[in-house]
Amino acid sequence: MATFHGIQVYEILEDGNLLNGVYTNTGLLRMGNYDVDNEIARKKVYDDKGIDGQYDCRYIETNNKSVENCELQITKRQGGYDFIWRKKGKTIYSGIGLMSGNNHIAVSYIKV
Repeated sequence: MATFHGIQVYEILEDGNLLNGVYTNTGLLRMGNYDVDNEIARKKVYDDKGIDGQYDCRYIETNNKSVENCELQITKRQGGYDFIWRKKGKTIYSGIGLMSGNNHIAVSYIKV
């Protein structure tokens, strides 16, 4: 069974067509060293449907000098949103997001 891996908070921009996120992983829970990293997700096709949809995603990890690319699928569900990050067609993370006010969403995610 997969366990908690991290948390991310996105600022929702451009009516949900752009997400700017900061995230950290389980190092925070181990009271050890942890990093706060950045992710940007841009909707593949701009629309006015909020954050539901498919995104091109880029993220930077502190210990990796290159920018990582993946795809992000966000699907509305009762009480929140499902998040799935894929790289080369393979799911790498999945999570559940809850709105925080009107312009932010917090996502708890696991490594698949």
